[in-house]
Amino acid sequence: MTEQPKKPLPGLLAGFILLGGYSKPSLRYLGSILLVLVAIAISSFVAFEGFDISPTNLVMVYLLAVVLAAMYLGRGPAILASVLSVVVFDYFFVPPRLTLSVDDTEYLLTFAGLLLVGLVISYLTASAREQAEAAHQREAETAALYALNRDLSDSDGLEQVITTIRHHFLQAFGCEAHIQLGSEVNQGAFPLWTGGRQVGSFETSLEIDQLSPQQRRLLDAFANQSAQAVERIQLAEQARQVKLLQAAEKLQNALLNSISHDLRTPLVSITGALTALENDPGLGPADRQSLVETAREEADRLNRLVGNLLDMTRIESGAMQPKREPCDAQDLIGAAIGQMEPRLKDRALRVDVPPGIPSVNVDFVLIVHVLNNLVENALKYSHENSPLEIRARLVEKSVEISVMDRGSGISPGDMKRVFEKFVRASRVGGVGGIGLGLAICKGIVEAHGGQIRAQAREGGGAIITFSLPLEEEHE
Repeated sequence: MTEQPKKPLPGLLAGFILLGGYSKPSLRYLGSILLVLVAIAISSFVAFEGFDISPTNLVMVYLLAVVLAAMYLGRGPAILASVLSVVVFDYFFVPPRLTLSVDDTEYLLTFAGLLLVGLVISYLTASAREQAEAAHQREAETAALYALNRDLSDSDGLEQVITTIRHHFLQAFGCEAHIQLGSEVNQGAFPLWTGGRQVGSFETSLEIDQLSPQQRRLLDAFANQSAQAVERIQLAEQARQVKLLQAAEKLQNALLNSISHDLRTPLVSITGALTALENDPGLGPADRQSLVETAREEADRLNRLVGNLLDMTRIESGAMQPKREPCDAQDLIGAAIGQMEPRLKDRALRVDVPPGIPSVNVDFVLIVHVLNNLVENALKYSHENSPLEIRARLVEKSVEISVMDRGSGISPGDMKRVFEKFVRASRVGGVGGIGLGLAICKGIVEAHGGQIRAQAREGGGAIITFSLPLEEEHE
């Protein structure tokens, strides 16, 4: 058995419902009059087409018109329908017809009953309608506030919060809103208060003084949630800043302790050697020479530490500007080996620079400094008898120079961090230094437009490779 389609709402009743949706009172009152006219037409058809119905029974037709007016048009149009129903019922259907006089005084009771019942019905029906509309309005407000609160809870940054507030404000009030953060409020703006302080304001075209109580209530709730969301983000940012400051202070203290220790160690050695030379005249020539060499080595170490700190400061401040000139890779490596010769001692060193490698446009002193740091790093992280190797290669449009050792290598966890400031690769027994050598190398190489990387060496050890673009890359 197929389901029968529902009959559409009669066109006239649908028209009254549409009229009830208009905000203009004149249209609603016009609808009330039309309802009474329809009731007259129905009553006339029943009364004058031979139906044996008492005129008092026709009152029900007018009560129906009053109920429809109250349901769809409002309280005022329903009252108008009640009064008009009494008048037209008396005029058209109570003898003598077409006059407002009454032969039978019993009809006066009918008129009173029709008017009273019509007024009561109109009041009750209109009240129920108003309550339903109010409930619907509160439901819509609750849904709007819930959606706002949900989206604000999912918003992380302040910019995303402001975007969310503006989007929901447009949906709720039909106009744009601009959020002004801070305690200053422009003329005509709506302040955002929370926790006894102002966090911002709404700037909108809404005429706040002309809003209905319901709209004003929604606006207040909207502003309260928005203020709380802005305050939440601000407090979270403040908490994050406090944590960053605490972490920075902790790191600063640790770095200061590490730097002071590394600077004090060579100073103590130098002071001890000089004191021994001064206060022990019985020292033999060999002992004196040993103390002098110790003092010189520690002075060189101290000089490198201070130099690294100064170089790192120059790199971070942007004061390091390479003075480029064409340089041969063989000359760069040779100059670095010459400067590091006292540190190399008897360490086996192999240099592999194939012929035909073109010159690179670099700052000679700075690139030699990079090679010195890489060689020193290889010396610190490899055994005394293990060999070192320096190799140069032409790779596409750059020259790559690698410093390779056969030491303990670099752990996978340290591979990406070795070029950070104050980071030293893990090694049993520890090494000296403050962890700036590779960070300085990275800064100098990148200032030349190159790159530097670390990798494990097959068979054990580590490879540090940096690339320098050929002169064509800078034209």
